[in-house]
Amino acid sequence: MQELILHIEYLLGRHDCVTLPGFGAFLATRRNARLADDEMAAACTEICFNPAIGHDDGLLANSFARRLSLTYEEARIRVSEEIEALRSAIAEGGEVTVGRVGTLRSGAEGKLTFTPLRTPEATSASLGFSTLRLPVLPKEEPAEAPAAVQVPEAPAGRRFRTDRNYYIPVNKIFARTAACFALAVAVGLSLFIGASHSQNERQYASVVPVTAVEKKTAEESAALRETILPAETAPAAREAEAEEPAPEGIYYLIVATFHSLADAQTFVDQKGDSSLSIVTSGRMSRVAAGSSADKESLIGKMNSTSFKAEYGDCWIWKKQ
Repeated sequence: MQELILHIEYLLGRHDCVTLPGFGAFLATRRNARLADDEMAAACTEICFNPAIGHDDGLLANSFARRLSLTYEEARIRVSEEIEALRSAIAEGGEVTVGRVGTLRSGAEGKLTFTPLRTPEATSASLGFSTLRLPVLPKEEPAEAPAAVQVPEAPAGRRFRTDRNYYIPVNKIFARTAACFALAVAVGLSLFIGASHSQNERQYASVVPVTAVEKKTAEESAALRETILPAETAPAAREAEAEEPAPEGIYYLIVATFHSLADAQTFVDQKGDSSLSIVTSGRMSRVAAGSSADKESLIGKMNSTSFKAEYGDCWIWKKQ
């Protein structure tokens, strides 16, 4: 269970959602900096738990596989064991502390409740993003009558001609207010940009040599493809098929999602199902058990008993 908690803490710092298959999901909701009265609250992140989200997106399994040098299937089995240990601990003790994230408790009728370890404001303050207090400007009392515009006197020999020039008087209090507002906007933009600095970081969850593990996985996948397909035409055909972009407007029956094409290909090879294909979209590689322009036909296949027995976690995805 401690291994599972370690991965949850790490992945929540780099993802908005960490799903525990069949148990629930931890969500990281980011709030932008906001202005209220004479204070500017800093940007912060709120951690919550939703027991209704339980599908397997492969994120935890991939993290376990990288850290422990396991295959994807072995990592999925290890994740299931860790989740069962977490479930048993909650049933026996009534609550479990999930590292530095928060506490899970078993409430009425077995419903899980989550209490974060620290409030979002306290978390931001620990990172140096504290609430900014703005100076309060005195209120200006309205004048009884508008004062006449005083045109400065020109030097001797020159006169300010109002018929050819414009003169716009600027109130000093208004100028100070505008300067404070510009300062507040600049601080808010700097906080917002600082809160999203981790979006482009590469996703790794361990200190093991990840490059060596990826290289070994790619070599094993290439050797397996050479034993199944002809030596001359199979690799080129498989590569063209895997990298072909998905056409728009087509529904796909997805059975698994991966962050790398090599992991998706390993899953297809291990299943040995000729109906499986790989659909790439951005950085994601999804394994589809069928595609159609008619969504209802895929729903019928997904709800069949034989298909559910083989692929329990599946959903319908449309290329946007």
